[in-house]
Formats: sequence, structure tokens, C-alpha cells
Amino acid sequence: MYTVVIHCVILLVLFFKSGECVKCYVCSTKDNETMCRNPEWHNLELYECGHQALENTRHIAKRIDPSYDKIFEVDTSAMSKHLDLDCLKVVTKVGNKEYIFRGCQLAEQKSLDICVKMKKADTNYLKKTHCSRCSTDGCNSVTRSFVSTMCLFLSFLLQIYRCF
Repeated sequence: MYTVVIHCVILLVLFFKSGECVKCYVCSTKDNETMCRNPEWHNLELYECGHQALENTRHIAKRIDPSYDKIFEVDTSAMSKHLDLDCLKVVTKVGNKEYIFRGCQLAEQKSLDICVKMKKADTNYLKKTHCSRCSTDGCNSVTRSFVSTMCLFLSFLLQIYRCF
């Protein structure tokens, strides 16, 4: 039982990095269809989530549709340095064309949820089909969040199995 606790603590320390900014993919399939669709496979650079990454995400969203400019507007000059930021992955349809964009955004708060704001802006022409936030490095890729979750889960099962 003691080894299960030790392994769980080690996994939690590895999984949650305190005091560091999360690093995210910042890209759009409108700018680069292949690389942004599978950023991990193409060794796309991870960017530290901060003021510049927030602005880049806003710019990317605005290029997909100008109405996203207001939705992604963040007053970075008044932003606290201790405000939590997350990685973001959005799939949206503009007419018949589907776009994926990845970037940084404010972490979900009571009064602010970027995915809800985007859903409210949906029209017949512009529709968000997927929106997710996450808070570990590179988690807004295709596979990393799934693989990380599976590794943690399998490690936990292995420790339980060893106890019996």
C-alpha cells in the first residue's frame, strides 16, 4: 500500500507543475493545414502561455472569422500575473469549411468560459463543433492528453495489481 501512495504522489508531481506557465501549441489549419492538424507529429513548437500567446490566439481566431475578435479579447494590460491560463483547442465550421485552431486562453472561471462564449456566438454560417481547455504542456494536441491520461490510469492499475 505504501508503494501505491508513493507512486501516486510522484505521478501527481510530474503531472501538475506548480509555479510554471503551461506551454501550448499555437496554430491554425487556416495557416497550415497539415502541421496544425497534428502538431505533435510535425514537432510544432510549444509556446509559453502568456500575454503574447493570448494575443496570437486572438489573432488566429479573428483570421478564421472576424466575429471571434471580440470573443477572444483579453485586456492583457490589466491582467494579473497570477491569473491562470490554459491551452485551448477549437474546431469550428465556417460555411462548409472546418478549421482547427490551438492556443492559449484564460482558465475557466465562474463568469468566464470561452467555450460557452463561442457557443453563444454560433450562427447557421459559423458554428463551433468542439472546444476544450487543458492545463498541461502540449495538452492541446491530437494525442498527448489521451496518452497522458492513459499512462496515469495504467500506472495506477499496475500499482493496485501489485498490492494484491
